[in-house]
Amino acid sequence: MIKGAGFMDFYTAIVLLVIIMVVVNGIDMFGDECLKEIAAVLRSIFGRVGACYRFGGDEFCVIMTRNVGEMENMIGAFNEQLDQRREKNVKIPTVCIGFSGYDTSEKHILDAFQEADDMLYSAKTEKKSKTYQ
Repeated sequence: MIKGAGFMDFYTAIVLLVIIMVVVNGIDMFGDECLKEIAAVLRSIFGRVGACYRFGGDEFCVIMTRNVGEMENMIGAFNEQLDQRREKNVKIPTVCIGFSGYDTSEKHILDAFQEADDMLYSAKTEKKSKTYQ
């Protein structure tokens, strides 16, 4: 566990922490507009149950306290809302998602972030390979 890490001390007491990472694919000259759209969808779906952050330019992270079943439903709702917005604005790019659950008795929070990151980049690699087939 992380000791003496300020705000992280709060999270070490949570039984389950779900980390969702999102990377935006194909940002072009409309990048800021697209990122704002994606951020709005993230906030509308996850904002009531977690904290949403943007980092790394085209990456977002959501930290929430929900069980994995709820999280999977929320990711489905997130993808549906993005698809609906994409019908109106074809410039909205696709996203890849990785996630991990974190139980303080089972693993370190940094391991959960690494699992989510690994899943995210696997999804991104798979999506790229399908695009070029």
